[in-house]
Amino acid sequence: MDQLVNDIMEFTSINKNTTFGKVNLTSTVDEIKQRITQEGQKGEIEFDSLPTIVANAKLMGQLFSQLIDNGLKFNRSDVPKVNIAYEQTSQNHIINISDNGIGIDETYSDEAFKMFSRLQDRSVYQGSGIGLAIAKKIITQLKGSIGIMNNEGQGTTVRLVIPV
Repeated sequence: MDQLVNDIMEFTSINKNTTFGKVNLTSTVDEIKQRITQEGQKGEIEFDSLPTIVANAKLMGQLFSQLIDNGLKFNRSDVPKVNIAYEQTSQNHIINISDNGIGIDETYSDEAFKMFSRLQDRSVYQGSGIGLAIAKKIITQLKGSIGIMNNEGQGTTVRLVIPV
C-alpha cells in the first residue's frame, strides 16, 4: 500500500515546480545502470550514446528508471537484457528501449499507459500499474510521444519521440 501511495504522489507531482535545464541522457542511463548493478539485479543494459536535451533531470531519471526496470522485471529470460538505441531526425530525438522480456501485445498498447493498468497477474509481477502512466506524463510534458512496438515473442520496444 505504501508503494501505491508513493507512486500516486510521484504521478501527481510531475507538473509541479518543474525546472528545465540541460540533461545528458547518457549520464542519466549510466547512473541507472550503476544503481541496478549495486542493487544486485540481474540483467544486462546496453545503450548508444544518447543526446543532451532540455528537460528536468529528476523526471528523466524517473522515466528511464521506469522503462529499464520494467524491461528487467517483466522478463523470464535467464539473462534479462535492455538495449537503448538512439537516432535523431531533423525534428526529433528517437529513443527505442528494447528488452527480451515477456512482451506487450500491441492491441493493449494504449491500455498499458493508463493509470492503474495491469496487463500481467499481480501474483507473478508486483507493481502498482502506474509506472507507464508516469512515463507517458513525463514525455507529454516534453511535448513528445511514447508508444509500444511488439517484437513478436522477443520482448517489447518502447519508443520515445522527443522534439529537438
